[in-house]
Amino acid sequence: MARTGKFFVVACLLAGVFIPALGQTTHQPFLQDVAALAQAQAAAAAKAAAQAQAVAASAQKLLDELSVATLLNAASAASAQAQAAAQAVAQAAARAEAEAKAMAAACAAASAQAQASAQACAAAAAKAQASAQAFATACASAQAEAQASAQACAAADAEAAAAVAAIVKACAVAVAEAEASAAACAAASADVQAYAKATAEALARAEAAAYAQAQAAAAAVAAARAEAAACAEAAAQASAFAKAVASANAYAKAQAAASAQAYSQARDTAQVVNQRIRDVLPCVTVVGEIGGTVEAVVTAVAKASAAAQAAAQATARAEAWALAQAEAAAAAQARAEAQAAACAFAYGQAQAAAQAVAQARAKAEAEAKAAASAMAVAYSSAQAQAQACAAAYAEAQAVAAAVAKAIASAKASAEAEGRAIASACATAQASASAMAQAIATAKAKAEAQAAACAQACARADASAKAMASAVAAAKATAEASASAAASAYAKAQSAASAMSTAVAAAVAQAQAQAAAAAAAAATAQAEANAVAAAVSAASASAQASASAAGTFGSTAYAQAYAQAEGFAAAAVLARAQACAQAAVQAQAAAEAAASAYAAAQAAAQAGVQAVAQATAEAQASASACVAAQAQAEAQVAVGVAAMAEAITQAHAAAYAAAEAAVSAYVQAVACVEVYASAQAEALAHARAAALAQAQAEAHVAVHVQAAATALARAAAAAYASATAFAGAQASAQACVRALATAEAEAYASAQACAVALARAEASATAAAEARVRAAAFADACAEALAQAQAMAQACAGAAATASTSVEVVPNIEANIRTFIDPNCLQPTCEQYVPTAPTTPGCPATREVAWDFGQVTAGSSVNTTKSFPADLTSAIASLGVVDAARVSSTLPAGLSFELILGSRQGRLQGTVPRDGGRWTIVYNLLDRNKCPVIRLTISVYTVTTTQCPQLTGLKWDFGEVNTGLHLLTTKAIPSADLSRFRSAGIARVTTISSNLPSGAALNLDLTNGVGILTGTLPTAGANYEVLFGLFDARNCELFRYSVSLRTPVATRVPDLAVQIVRVAVEKVCEKDYSHLVTVYWQASGGTAPIYVGPVSLVYPNGTTQALMGSFPASGSAGVRASLSSGGKVTVRVQANDAAGRTKTAEQTVELETCLQMGIIGPIIVRPLGYTLEVYARRQVMVTPGYEELKVPVRVSGETEDRVTPFTGTFTAGSTITLRFPGRIAGGAYGRGPLYYDEWVGDATTPTRKTGTWDARREYYSITVTMSAKVKIVIWYQDIIG
Repeated sequence: MARTGKFFVVACLLAGVFIPALGQTTHQPFLQDVAALAQAQAAAAAKAAAQAQAVAASAQKLLDELSVATLLNAASAASAQAQAAAQAVAQAAARAEAEAKAMAAACAAASAQAQASAQACAAAAAKAQASAQAFATACASAQAEAQASAQACAAADAEAAAAVAAIVKACAVAVAEAEASAAACAAASADVQAYAKATAEALARAEAAAYAQAQAAAAAVAAARAEAAACAEAAAQASAFAKAVASANAYAKAQAAASAQAYSQARDTAQVVNQRIRDVLPCVTVVGEIGGTVEAVVTAVAKASAAAQAAAQATARAEAWALAQAEAAAAAQARAEAQAAACAFAYGQAQAAAQAVAQARAKAEAEAKAAASAMAVAYSSAQAQAQACAAAYAEAQAVAAAVAKAIASAKASAEAEGRAIASACATAQASASAMAQAIATAKAKAEAQAAACAQACARADASAKAMASAVAAAKATAEASASAAASAYAKAQSAASAMSTAVAAAVAQAQAQAAAAAAAAATAQAEANAVAAAVSAASASAQASASAAGTFGSTAYAQAYAQAEGFAAAAVLARAQACAQAAVQAQAAAEAAASAYAAAQAAAQAGVQAVAQATAEAQASASACVAAQAQAEAQVAVGVAAMAEAITQAHAAAYAAAEAAVSAYVQAVACVEVYASAQAEALAHARAAALAQAQAEAHVAVHVQAAATALARAAAAAYASATAFAGAQASAQACVRALATAEAEAYASAQACAVALARAEASATAAAEARVRAAAFADACAEALAQAQAMAQACAGAAATASTSVEVVPNIEANIRTFIDPNCLQPTCEQYVPTAPTTPGCPATREVAWDFGQVTAGSSVNTTKSFPADLTSAIASLGVVDAARVSSTLPAGLSFELILGSRQGRLQGTVPRDGGRWTIVYNLLDRNKCPVIRLTISVYTVTTTQCPQLTGLKWDFGEVNTGLHLLTTKAIPSADLSRFRSAGIARVTTISSNLPSGAALNLDLTNGVGILTGTLPTAGANYEVLFGLFDARNCELFRYSVSLRTPVATRVPDLAVQIVRVAVEKVCEKDYSHLVTVYWQASGGTAPIYVGPVSLVYPNGTTQALMGSFPASGSAGVRASLSSGGKVTVRVQANDAAGRTKTAEQTVELETCLQMGIIGPIIVRPLGYTLEVYARRQVMVTPGYEELKVPVRVSGETEDRVTPFTGTFTAGSTITLRFPGRIAGGAYGRGPLYYDEWVGDATTPTRKTGTWDARREYYSITVTMSAKVKIVIWYQDIIG
C-alpha cells in the first residue's frame, strides 16, 4: 500500500508538471472515492462479525442439546445382565465339578473292586493276550521303523541332492533377476510419463465414480431403513410366540406333577391290594396271577408318569429354545436398526468424500514431477547387487558337493539294526506260544466281565468329561461375554466423554473467533470514520489553497487544488489501508468460527456413533451370557443322570468278575515278562536305526541350510537390486508410493467414498440379513410353540391314563371278593403243583449302535433316515413292538423321533454353531415288554474332529481397462457373499495369482467388494486369482476363483506432424526483430500426444527453442533476433506417451530491419495496473503444465481475447473474466477446476474457485485492480 501511495504522489507531481503545457484548467478530486471505499470495507467487516456471532450461537446450541444418556443407560444395564449370567454359569460349573468328582470316586471304587477281581482274571488273560498282540505289533512296528529308517536314509540322500540343486538353480535365477532389475532401472525412466498420465486418468475416473457411489449410498439408506422396520415386526412376533411357549410349559409341568402323584398312589394301593388278596385266597398260583395283573397296572402307571415327565422336560427345552430365539430376534432387530443408522452415516461420508476427490488430483500429478531425478542412483545400486548375486551363486555350488558323503554310514547302520530286530522277535514268539495256550480258557471267562465293567466306567467318564467340557465352554463363553459387555460399557463412557470434550473445545474456539471478528469490525469502522474525517479536512484545505491561488476554473486554481490534495493523500491512504486490513481480519475470524463449528458437528456425530456401537456390543455380549447360562444348566442335568446309570452297571460287572481271578494270573505274568524282554530288545534296535536316520537327516538339514544361506544372500542381493529398482520407480511409482500418500491424502477421498458406499450397501445387506434372521427366529419360536403344545397335550394324556389306571386297582380287589369263592379253589390248588415258572424270563439285551451321521454346525436340519440293515434284521428276529427312550444328550433346539412302524429315524431343529457329538439311547421292547435291544444312536458335527469338504466357487470380475487402477471395486455376487457370511469366514488368503507385479486383487468380505489396485500393462490378457477362505477353526471351506481380463489392443497409427503455416511479423524492436508464429498439426501415436519444443535455427547454426508442452493442434510465437535478415529454419517436434518423436521443418525468409532515429511523442497515461491471464493444464513433463488457447470475454468488451494475454485496466476498477465451461481436448473435453491469483509482487499464489453458471455453461472470475494481477486458470480432462 505504501508503494501504491508513493506511486500515486509521483503520478500527481508528473501531472502537475505537464498540465500547464497541455493547457488544462480543471481538476477532478479523488479523495472522496477513497473514503467511500473505506466505508465499504467497514461494512464488509461488520457483516463478517455478524456471521461469526451467528455461528458461535449455533455451536453453543449444539453443545447444549448434545446427550447420549439413553445409550449409556442401555450399555450399563446390558453389562449388569452379563455379569449376573456369568455368575450363574460359574455356579453351574461348580455343581458340575462336584458331581464329576463324586462320580469319579464312585467309579474308582467300582473299578478297584472289578480290577481286584475281574482284572486278576480277565486282566491276567487280557494282559497276556494284549502283551502278545502288543509284542507282535511292536515287533512289526520296530521292523517297519528300521526299514523306514534305512529307506529314509536313501531318500534323504536324494532329497538333499534335489534340494541343493534347487537352491543352486534358485541362485542362478536370483542372479538373472538382479541383472534384470538393473536393466529395468534404465527402462523405468521411460515409463514415468505414461505412468503419470495413467495416474491422472485414474484419479479422474475415481472422481466420477465417487459421485455415482454417493448416489448409490442414498438408495442403500432407504433400503436399510425398510429392512429395520420389517425386522422389528418379526422380533415382536417372536416375543409373542415365546410367551405362548412359556404358558404351555407351565401347563405341562402341572400335568407331569399329577401323573407322578398318580404313580405314587398306584404303587401304594397295589401293595395293599396284593396283601389283602393273599389273606383272602389260599392258592399261591392264583395269587401270583392276580398279583401280576396288579403289577402290570402299576407298570402302566409308571410308564405314563415317565412319559409325562419326558414330555414336560421337552416342553421346558422348547421354552428355553423359544426364549433364546426371541432374544436373538430382538438382537437382530437392534442390529438392523444400528445398521440402518450406520448406512445413513456412510451416506454422509460418501457425499463428503466425493466433494474432496477433485482436489486430490493436483497433488498426485505434482508428486510425479520428482520421479525422474532418482533413476541414475538406483541404476548404479542395482548393478552392484547383481555382482553380489553372482558371488552367492558360486558358494551354493560348492555346498552341493558335500552332502552325499555324510549319509552313507547312517544308511548301513539302519539296515543292520533291522536284521537284529527280526531275529529277536522270532525267538520271543516261539517261547511265548506255550504260555499263551495255557491261559486261553481263563481269558475267555474273565474277558466278558472286565469288558462290561470297563464299558460302564468309560460311559460314566465320558459323560463326566462331556458335561465338564460343555460347562467349561459355557463358563468361558459367559466370562468372555461379561468381560466384553463391561469393556463395551467402558468404551461407551469413554466415547461420550471424549465427544463432550471435543465439542466443548470447538464451541469455545468458535466463540473466541466471533469475539475477534467483532473487535476487527469495530477497528475497521473506526478507521473508515478517520478516513472520512481526513478527506473532509483535506478537501477543505485544498479548496482554501486553491481559492488563494486564483479564481475557480483558472489554471492556478486547479494546480493549487491538485497540489494540496496530493499532499493530504498519504495520510488518507494510510487510514484506508488500516481499514482494509481490519476488514480482512474480521473475515478470517468469521471463517475460523465456521470451521470450528463444523469441527464441533463432526465430533458430535462421531461420538454418538461410537457410543451407539459400544451399546450394541454390550447388549450382544449380555445375550451371549444368558445363552451360555441355559446351556450350562442343561448339560449338568443330563450329565448327572448319565453318570448315575453307568456307575450302577459298573458295580454289577465288577462283582461278577471276581469268580475268575486266580487261575490265569501266574501264567499271564510269565508270558508278559517274556514279551517285555524281547520287546525291549527290539525297541532298542529300532531306536538305533531311528538314530541313524536322524543323523542322516541332520546332515541333510545342515548342508541344505548352508546352501539355503547362500541362496538367502543371493536372494538378498537380488532383493536389494529389486529394491533399487523400486527406488528408481519411486518417481515412476510416485503414482504408487507417492500415490500411496496421494491416495491417503489426494485419494483418501475416492477410497473413503468407495468404502462408504460399500459400508452403506453392507449395512443395507446386514439389515436385510438381520431381517431374515429375525424372521427365521420367529419361525423357530412358532415351531417351538407347536412342539410345546403337543408335549403339553401328551402330558395331559399321560396324566389321564395314570389317573384311570389307579382307579382300576381297587376294582380288581372288589371283583375278586365278589366272584371268587376260596373254598371252591381249595381242591384245585391241592391237585396242581407247578414244576416250572409259568412265565419265562426275559432274554439278554442285545447292544446295537446306529451312526445317524454328521450334520453341519449352525445349520437347520430336518433329516429322515431308514434303519440300517443290521438294526432292521434284529428288530424282525427279536419281535420288537415298542420303544422307550432311556437317555439323550441332544442340545436344546434339536429333537429326534424313532419311528418303528416305518423303520425310520427323524432329526430336526437347529444345530449349535460350536458343534459337538450327541447320543440318544432307546430300549426296544418285545411283546412281553422285555428290553431285547439297547439302541445307541450317534449324531455329530465335524467342528472338533475334522474339516468339511472344500467347496469350489467362481466369480467373473469382468473386463477392466489397461493402465493404473487406484481403487477399482466391484460387488461380490450376493449369493456367494451370503454363503461366506453364513459359514463364518474369518480369514481370506491368496493361494495363487497370475496378475503382473505391482497389481493385486483383494476381497473385502466386511464391505462385500473385490478391490483391484496396481497397473495392468498388457492388453488382451486373461488373469485368475485363487483365494482360500477359512473359518475360525482354520478350516478351508471355500476355494474362490476370480477371473478378469483386459480389452484387446488396437493398432496404434504412426506418429506424424506437419507445419501448416508460418507467419512472420517484422517488429524491429530493441529486444527482438521479428515475431515468427508457427501453426502445426500432429496425429497418430499413443495418446496423449503433445508438441514441443518449437525451435528456430539461425543461418550461423545456433538454435533458439521455445520449451513447453503444446497441444497436438495449435500455434506458438517465437521472438527472433535477426535484424540483418536472412533465412531461418522452423522446427517442430511431436511426442507421444510411448516415447516416440517426429520432427517437421520449414524454411522462411526474414526481412532486414531499417533503424530510424525519430523520437516519439511523450505520452502521459492515466494511472492503471496490468492484468495477465493464462489458461493451463497440468502435465508430468517440464515445465509441468501445458499452455491452452482459450477464448475469454472481458467485461465491457464485445470481442473475445485468447489466452495468454495482457491488458492494462484503471486502478480500483472491477474486471469480470468469463471462461468457457468446456473446451476441446481429451476424450470428453476439458473443464475448469480452479484458478491461482498473484497480486502485486507476490511470489506465492492464492488458490480460489470461480463462479459456475450451469445454464450458460461458463466459469466467471471477478478481479479488483488494486495492483498488478496475474491469473492462471487450470483446466482438467473431463472423465466420462
